[in-house]
Amino acid sequence: MVGTRPGEMLSVPAGMRSGAAAEAGTPALHRGDPVLETATGGSVVCRSRGREYLREVGWIHSGPDRLYASLYAARTPAAGVVVLPHWGRDGRLLLEWCHRLALGAAHRGGCGVLVQWPGNEDSEGGGGAPDLDRLVEIGLEVLAASRRRFPTIPWSLAGVRLGAVVAALAADSGDAAAVVLVQPELDLQAYFDQVARAARLNLVRGDPHPGWGFRAEIPAGLGQPGVGARVHAALGTLSRPVGVVRYAVPPSDPLPGNVLEVTVPGSWLRPPGGDHRPLRHRALGFLSASSGWR
Repeated sequence: MVGTRPGEMLSVPAGMRSGAAAEAGTPALHRGDPVLETATGGSVVCRSRGREYLREVGWIHSGPDRLYASLYAARTPAAGVVVLPHWGRDGRLLLEWCHRLALGAAHRGGCGVLVQWPGNEDSEGGGGAPDLDRLVEIGLEVLAASRRRFPTIPWSLAGVRLGAVVAALAADSGDAAAVVLVQPELDLQAYFDQVARAARLNLVRGDPHPGWGFRAEIPAGLGQPGVGARVHAALGTLSRPVGVVRYAVPPSDPLPGNVLEVTVPGSWLRPPGGDHRPLRHRALGFLSASSGWR
């Protein structure tokens, strides 16, 4: 597939079965959801659990990068959400979960768009380690591309772990209708320090070289000090609905008073059911309540 202009998302032809790593195991293309027809504009109409939804995949051009994006939507979506995922190896492990979050938006009468960061999975680019401002720029461009696809509906942001930092910083300038942060890693310096430390302790699965963790490069531009304070300041000024959905263990650092914190039993390392499903359901519930979805 080839993009037509910056920020343009393309459709997948009817009957296509992507071989891309990003789609492996995702609900729409590899788990038996039948393709019913090709809708207006080339969208594929699929069925999951008796519900029909539109499915599109394609590229969003952003500066020097070509970003792989997936869209799930009800036939006439009432609201939309851009899902900003996690990073690196942990992000790959959460990819299916993020697809299901986007699909869950479609099942609730909305639209979900999932993008992959440059140099991650099937997105191209990422030459030179990206910094946080670059990821915020990408988040805003994906939000703008999603609005062009469905211009009459409100659009929100959902950030997952590292993606929560990007969502928090992009929400105001992107005029997001609501923001939900799922198990956020608001202190990126502490997070990447922990990744590097775990890799050093587990050299069978990791890589002992500085700047690497579990065979994935740790981008120096994302682990700079002061990110946590910047995110807290940004969250505190938001006038739109803001929610944090996370496990009760361990307890989080204090959040600004305008942020609604929703906790679920369990911990990240021992998720109920093994797939963090409660986090997904609570995140979708927050978006439904704050954006008027059913």
